Amino acid sequence: MGKRQQIAWLRSPIGAHPDTFDVSSLFAYAVRQGRQDEILDSGVNKKVVRGLPEAHNGLLSLPSNSLFEDFCDDLTRRLPHTFYQGRAASVKETSDESLIVALEDGRAVRSKAVVLALGAPGPPAIPENLAAVPRSLMIHSDDGLGSRLQEIDGKREVLVVGGGLTAVQCAQLAIAKGCQVTLVSRRPLTTRQFDVNESWFDHRQSSRRHFEFFDQAIEERAKHIRAAREEARCLPFT
Repeated sequence: MGKRQQIAWLRSPIGAHPDTFDVSSLFAYAVRQGRQDEILDSGVNKKVVRGLPEAHNGLLSLPSNSLFEDFCDDLTRRLPHTFYQGRAASVKETSDESLIVALEDGRAVRSKAVVLALGAPGPPAIPENLAAVPRSLMIHSDDGLGSRLQEIDGKREVLVVGGGLTAVQCAQLAIAKGCQVTLVSRRPLTTRQFDVNESWFDHRQSSRRHFEFFDQAIEERAKHIRAAREEARCLPFT
């Protein structure tokens, strides 16, 4: 999606990455590769987060999109795992409480746990008064994993509906392509450094935060995530 939206810098800090064993792994990769110039100071006011070690060791900085992707490729090669590529047809539980994922090509993968990383959940949320707009003229940012964003070209008039970061990035993409853009938000626009407040990054509080989330019933966890996003106060820039 980052490439589709032509995003140069990730929205998440450099300490957020798939290597769960070393929070500094991505930062260290950048240093080893001599790519420190692809680490951007996020501009967060250090006085607000001065109690966090991440405020002083560079882990609140933002990596470039290309640096993050190269790091993930390198991590994939180094991890002692077996990788399967295919489409899952079904997930079934066995008598010994393990799970079997059946792939459409006939292969079966047995595991003790399965994580469903499905991207944006559910169908696109389209305002009722726009439902009649032909699909040829209407694009959702997730259509084809963002591939339909390539249809935005030339000096068109583009209406972007949304109030989140993705909406703003789509508007910026259309502007960069020479379009006349109108951004319509169904909620008041807010400015904040991250999607959650700094306590989620603080190792002294993050464990409690995670426990509070997993202590919720599965049906309540989506509400918990929304509440965490709403409480994220703006961290002023330096």
